[in-house]
Amino acid sequence: KKLEEEKDSSLEKVVKNKGQALLSKKLAIIKKDLSLEIFLEDLKYTKKNGELIKYLKSLGFKTLVNRLDSTPTEENLL
Repeated sequence: KKLEEEKDSSLEKVVKNKGQALLSKKLAIIKKDLSLEIFLEDLKYTKKNGELIKYLKSLGFKTLVNRLDSTPTEENLL
């Protein structure tokens, strides 16, 4: 009897949260058929991205800023 109650409870939760489950699925799908006008080279991080660092600091991403500051770039590898 307890197993039946648990099944009913689980089913009720699934039905109640169907919208959230569908949204989660939609957000988790990686779209590969997009046309982007951007090149991989444009996304490369360099120490010259001072604006990015300022923006990340303004959002409170201290750990990420520290990682970026200590990330080797082509400039300091050569």
